[in-house]
Amino acid sequence: MVRTGAGAHRVEGVGTGVVPPLLTRDVYDEARTVDEEEARRLVPSPARQEGVCTGTSGALNITGAIRLARRAGAGRTVVTVVPDTGLKYLAGDLFAGDPS
Repeated sequence: MVRTGAGAHRVEGVGTGVVPPLLTRDVYDEARTVDEEEARRLVPSPARQEGVCTGTSGALNITGAIRLARRAGAGRTVVTVVPDTGLKYLAGDLFAGDPS
């Protein structure tokens, strides 16, 4: 595995700066970083507004997709994958303080 030098984080299931050895780099255009705290603030919104209950890793993907959609502009379609449900986080503080 290759380490990219990324910093520490608290997102379960996301490696810290690790590039998987089986990653096929020619099937994607770019990789982007997303602020963990920004994603954590987003977590409750998809559950309440869209019925998508996800954890932090899914919120990272959604946050990145929202940014990309804004950059792409009207009439464009952006698709992302939500790799996890938020069920294991319901007992914790991830869904506390929901602003919606």
